[in-house]
Amino acid sequence: MNRNCYRLIFNTTSGMMVPVAETARRSGKSGQAKAVSGSALAGVLLAGVVATGVAQAELPVASVNFTGQGSTANYQASGTQAYVNQVGNKAIVNFQSFNVSAGHDVQFRQVGSLATQNLVQGANFAVLARIHDQNPSVIAGSISQAAGQHANLTMVSTNGFAFMGGSQVNLNSFTASTLDIKDIYFLNSFLGDTLNPQFEKDFEGGVGHGFIKVLEGAQITAGSQGRVMLIAPTVVNKGRVTAPDGQVIVAAGTKVYLRSAAGEDDNVRGLLVEVDSPAGLADFNTANSDVKDGVLDGQTVSLTNAAEDKLGHVTNLGELTTPRGNVTMVGFAVNQRGIARATTSVIANGSVYLMAKDTQSVTQGLISTTQVGSSRAGRVMLGENSLTEVLPDVTDATTGLDGTTGKGLPKMSQVKVLGRGIRMASGAVIEAPAAEVEFLAVDHPDDPFVLRAGRVASDTARIHIAGGARISVAGLENVSVSAARNSVEVELRGDELKDSPVNQQGTLRGEKVYVDINRALVNSDAGKSTLIARDSLESYQAKLERGVAERSTAGGHVRLVSEGETILESGTQFDLSGGSVRYTAANVKSTLLTTGGKLVDIADADAETRYDGIATRFVKDYGRWNVKEVIDLGQSYRYDPGYVEGKDAGSLSVIGMKAVVMQANIQGRTTVGELQREAGTTPAGASLAIGRLVEGTSGKDYKQNQRVVFERTGVTLPVDFKFGDALSQDLKDTLVLNSELMGKDKVAQLDVFSNYAAEVRDALRAPAGGRVAITAEGVAVKADIQADAGTIALNANRNVFHGNPQSLDVTVDDGVSLSAKGNWVNDLPAAPGQTRNAVHIDGGSITLSTTQGNVVLGQHSLVDVDGRARIKPDGKIKNGNGGNVTLDASGAVHLGGEVRGYAPGKGGTYTLKSQKIAIGGAPQGDALSLDAEFFERGGFANFSLTGSNGIDIADGTTLRPSVISRELLAGFVLQPTGSDMAAFSRLVKQDDRVRQAANVNFTAATGATIRLGENASILADDKAKIGFSAKTRVELLGKVQARGGSITANAGDSQFDASAAVWLGSNAVLDVAGAARTYKDARGLTQGEVLNGGSVTLGGVGAYVVTEAGSRIDVSGA
Repeated sequence: MNRNCYRLIFNTTSGMMVPVAETARRSGKSGQAKAVSGSALAGVLLAGVVATGVAQAELPVASVNFTGQGSTANYQASGTQAYVNQVGNKAIVNFQSFNVSAGHDVQFRQVGSLATQNLVQGANFAVLARIHDQNPSVIAGSISQAAGQHANLTMVSTNGFAFMGGSQVNLNSFTASTLDIKDIYFLNSFLGDTLNPQFEKDFEGGVGHGFIKVLEGAQITAGSQGRVMLIAPTVVNKGRVTAPDGQVIVAAGTKVYLRSAAGEDDNVRGLLVEVDSPAGLADFNTANSDVKDGVLDGQTVSLTNAAEDKLGHVTNLGELTTPRGNVTMVGFAVNQRGIARATTSVIANGSVYLMAKDTQSVTQGLISTTQVGSSRAGRVMLGENSLTEVLPDVTDATTGLDGTTGKGLPKMSQVKVLGRGIRMASGAVIEAPAAEVEFLAVDHPDDPFVLRAGRVASDTARIHIAGGARISVAGLENVSVSAARNSVEVELRGDELKDSPVNQQGTLRGEKVYVDINRALVNSDAGKSTLIARDSLESYQAKLERGVAERSTAGGHVRLVSEGETILESGTQFDLSGGSVRYTAANVKSTLLTTGGKLVDIADADAETRYDGIATRFVKDYGRWNVKEVIDLGQSYRYDPGYVEGKDAGSLSVIGMKAVVMQANIQGRTTVGELQREAGTTPAGASLAIGRLVEGTSGKDYKQNQRVVFERTGVTLPVDFKFGDALSQDLKDTLVLNSELMGKDKVAQLDVFSNYAAEVRDALRAPAGGRVAITAEGVAVKADIQADAGTIALNANRNVFHGNPQSLDVTVDDGVSLSAKGNWVNDLPAAPGQTRNAVHIDGGSITLSTTQGNVVLGQHSLVDVDGRARIKPDGKIKNGNGGNVTLDASGAVHLGGEVRGYAPGKGGTYTLKSQKIAIGGAPQGDALSLDAEFFERGGFANFSLTGSNGIDIADGTTLRPSVISRELLAGFVLQPTGSDMAAFSRLVKQDDRVRQAANVNFTAATGATIRLGENASILADDKAKIGFSAKTRVELLGKVQARGGSITANAGDSQFDASAAVWLGSNAVLDVAGAARTYKDARGLTQGEVLNGGSVTLGGVGAYVVTEAGSRIDVSGA
């Protein structure tokens, strides 16, 4: 009732009458305010307060006891300007009210003395201002610091703050809080012991209350490396809060705990925050009854808004920005409906943390002894049309060496979102090039569930991203860099020339040269030898300096992890695309070498050629005077027209322990540069992972508890599905993945882990070089899977926590194709259908495996890892190699279809594991039966057969392992890229003298035997390697021949076993004798080679060797 009423009191310090408000309070213990009546102030001196006239309502009013513990300060107000002057680096002051009208300013200053009020130049000081007003403080004017000084202001008003439109706060650091802070935290150690809150309670020791509102048009700006903190049970920002190179913290709670991020989260240079909410807060709609209107200039200022005034809510409808810093919003409910922005430089990454959590806890950590966190998660809402972004600061010219971080950023940009419920509305955008974006939905944030196996899924945790929302971690495209940047000076010493013996002691040793590192490494990537050793090239490349834009060209990583459900609606967009660097035209320093009268760019120089010297540098020998003169014509330059270098796309990882609904669109564009295409080092495509491999003490847990089905159609979300709606049982039970997720500019690499079965109903087609990997409790393939020159891996693995007792099989239906073959590429200038796509001519790899079941290939099915070929622009042919196939069953392998890896180049590897393997003779019902021609089909150069219950090669069977190759037919030059090479090639068995040898290895597990029967024989090609390895017994009763090659037979295990033996029967022959592989050429001259005798090794560990009379081992020379 006495607000705006004053009495005049004579101040002996100032020598004048000063006003004292009827509502003035006095300071209590530790600077805490205690209310006193206006009449009790009669005769009290207002020490330290100076005014030139009657105090105005438009400026703050100081308390009677203005200064707090150990502080020397005063307050001056005149017209539209007020000053808070302090002596020393820290001061505590008290205000009766702190309202600032529009056009008025309060300036905080450090002075040498109160008498002279001379400013301390460059001062960096802190002040704690407590405001003892029954109404919220209303700031419509400005709060500032003296020019050249750095003020760090903490303001506490337990009834709230309102920063009106047009208001400005410009300080080094600024904290506004409705929760009090103890003097000890301000005067001594701000961070304390991490277990007790820095901010809590009101001035009377009661539960903290109040609110903070930054209204539209208000600006709060910190200095470089400063901090802004807004702390109250309810915080709403509609203005602009900025802290360059620093931190913005907006925290809603009744207690706030702050601790240093150093050593705990290196992505944040600042503080980590935990909060406690009011006792009993159990929902997101509890009103904050303490929000009330303010008074300014005698007028009521409307501040209440029922929709916003909720306890535990922190709401951003404006802009929170920290160039090269961190934005943290924390509370029981985090509402990001505006702009939350940070930027990243080479030396300082930016981050945005949206943390819906409360109730601090201290738990036993998995790594450290204790772990500080919060025990309850709340709700995060990224509202419609909100923007959360961390952008590279491309205006920052700072560069950094590659060093150990490679070509990316030392610390990636970060967006972290945590809550029990995480909602991202239509139109909401997260834009963070080359960044890490993580959503974590949990019930209890202090419990790292994803690291532990066998956890029960949550019924309440959920990530829900609505259609129309967008998350982009795509790399920057077309970042310009001069091609001259890649030219590096190299001194040719022993390490640089270690791969080139012919030049180690030659004329080049000790010379300093310039080499285009990129082009030299491209040659190395293409399989060519380089004069300068690759590791030396890489070490010089690590000395290149790159700016933030170039380091932000690779796609980033998005992780969506929910202890409960993860729902990604149709129309949700994820952009994981890789960016690119555009090297602009330049004259590049590049040393030319001479050899045999030819000039060779050192980037193209190979290790096998001896070089005579440097083309622009020679020595003139004045022999008779024993004088030599080095004549250097200067550095040579090569004009580089420029080129593009594409970067890897990023990744999306999704976990929903209760259920995943995956109906989003994924973009994964990549650019294939000219040099990359030639070297075969194309950028990796986008990857999608569902589930995760987590090792437990008693088994595996993939964190995905649904049956997985791949098909173009299936159960989808209802069109009116909203936040909070329950999933249908069909969607809970089955995860439907649209097979069209994969393809060009989409997902290139797919990894699925599930604790339940998986089924492929519609064709999956990854782009060339891609991957399809499925691990589940049984995998049924009913449609084609294609990953040209890539990887297909289908694994059936039991999850002990689910406990399915049935056999876990991998089955491929009749007529279904699994293809990882290479591609035909025709780069002749006149060839039809020219493309600049990546070159993938080698066959890839296909693996089908099960830990407790069978691998079944249906009738007429196909497993294809054929190699193909490329015609280069100059007409030369580059032959591709065959790929690798692994069929690995703990039970039986059923081969109803064809397995092949034919290639014009080298053959691949065929690995086969089954319970028992029988080769030749009559089929055995309990064994995988292979005919004798098995080793002459498929084009493979390496066969590895394992029988857990043994391998038997029937009596009288003859095996002739050999590589069958593809040979191009006439007219192949007319075939466009992408054609089926099988249509213009034939299968051939090349001449013995040039054919690649086929190697065979037989293995038997514990208790099993490998037997080569009577009169059976293995007649391998010259130089072949034949191996037998059994834990119990190897019986060789027939003949093994590998002229000039090797034969190895080992038995036994780590301990002696009386039954473990390598046994050669009386008719056994092991023949590795040398051979003359010669022929007469057109002139009648003998050509070819003569092979030395090979090697035979018999033995093992804990086993014995028996050679019966009549057995023979031949290692003769030719």
